[in-house]
Amino acid sequence: MFMKLTGTYQPREFLESIGKLMTAVVDLVRFSLSERNLLNRGRILAASLLLSAAGMIAACAPTSLAVQSGPSLDSDAQWVLLPIANNSESPQAAEKLEAILPTLLRIHGVSKLGVYSPQADSAAAMPVLDDTVRFEKALAWARGRDFRYGITGSIEEWHYKSGVAREPAVGISLRVLNISTGEVLWSASGARTGGGRETVSSTAMDLAEKMLDTARIRSSGTR
Repeated sequence: MFMKLTGTYQPREFLESIGKLMTAVVDLVRFSLSERNLLNRGRILAASLLLSAAGMIAACAPTSLAVQSGPSLDSDAQWVLLPIANNSESPQAAEKLEAILPTLLRIHGVSKLGVYSPQADSAAAMPVLDDTVRFEKALAWARGRDFRYGITGSIEEWHYKSGVAREPAVGISLRVLNISTGEVLWSASGARTGGGRETVSSTAMDLAEKMLDTARIRSSGTR
């Protein structure tokens, strides 16, 4: 089943931020109405409005997701992290996402996670630069072992936008494969623009976490 989620995909963070902002605005308004600060009322009210607008923008960092849902995935099975393809113009973006994913998978209950590396593959004597060839070699390597699921994907965007704010922008795709058959069991594509104080890596981590939240990763004892 295909499902598209567009907009701000962070209701809890959004509500928490709005609550804090409203409290700050109320405090500022009360302060501005005191008799000793009548002359500064206009400045303080303007500052409160600017604070609200800035906070609303930060809380509503746009995230778009398109998800192809599938069957439940057993978190107790053997998983392997396969190479990520880098289609962006940022060198080593794939390696950065590959470093993020193991932590996120473990948070989702995956404890038996292997990671493919060319050094572990005796058939890969020289580094492979072509992403497709590298993926096929990794998949062949994984099929010679006891892995059930493989997670891979691609990076389409990984950079800071031009301009004063220089917001981080990322676009990634992830998919989980049946190692034996190569069948895609779950896939998701997403894009996110972070706030001015965020990094590209932290924006990518938030996006990847939201994407994995849509995968039905469950322990075999709880399904």
